[in-house]
Amino acid sequence: LYFSGGTGVDSVGQKVVDVISGNDVVDFNRTIPQNNIGNGWYDIQPSDMGKHIYGYDFGCNLPWSVSETLPVGSYFYVVGGIDYDNYIQATDEGVTLRHGNDSGSWIIGKNTIATVLKVDAYNWVIDGSNIWLD
Repeated sequence: LYFSGGTGVDSVGQKVVDVISGNDVVDFNRTIPQNNIGNGWYDIQPSDMGKHIYGYDFGCNLPWSVSETLPVGSYFYVVGGIDYDNYIQATDEGVTLRHGNDSGSWIIGKNTIATVLKVDAYNWVIDGSNIWLD
């Protein structure tokens, strides 16, 4: 890991520093795209992979039809709102959402981030602090 010596300013005046690790430039300006769903129930979509799902007083459904089409390693984050606990559940038979030895519907506490990762054909793992079975 070494500093390449390159510096500059981006289009909004932020100082830019290039750091090279092996053959790759490490980008310190990365963001995780957000899907702000507001409130209510929302069906996770393939386009949500790699994003964080955010809202207030909301629930996420993980349908079989979406699980079936996504490759192992697909992931997304669910961010609990500031004032509300939020929910995520697998909505169809044959899809499980697990944390440790338990599976079911999960509550994601306020101000908490949960990672949801597809580990095989129909199984997803949810992990994070302040999550519990509904």
